[in-house]
Amino acid sequence: MTKSTGLSDGEKLLTRRQVAEFLTNEAGYPIAFTQLQKLSMPSRGEGPPIECWFNGRPLYRPSRALEWAHSRSQRRVERPAGPGRGKTSESAEKTVA
Repeated sequence: MTKSTGLSDGEKLLTRRQVAEFLTNEAGYPIAFTQLQKLSMPSRGEGPPIECWFNGRPLYRPSRALEWAHSRSQRRVERPAGPGRGKTSESAEKTVA
């Protein structure tokens, strides 16, 4: 007999601790359980979307948690060197002389 999660796509629901482990170990988004706890506090409301509650515990879909983590990530943007953005070799020589 197969156990059903009640989700049509067969995705298993995760606890908050499991979400932190999943995002860190499998998805490459390093986040500590305690940080996820803080972000998920009702007063902050910045955590991943809760799928449902079971016995007073929030449960999450891994796919939605991954979307949440991706939405919080930022790409590194290379900025060209310009005035006030660091010394060039010429200006460094002038300061030494």
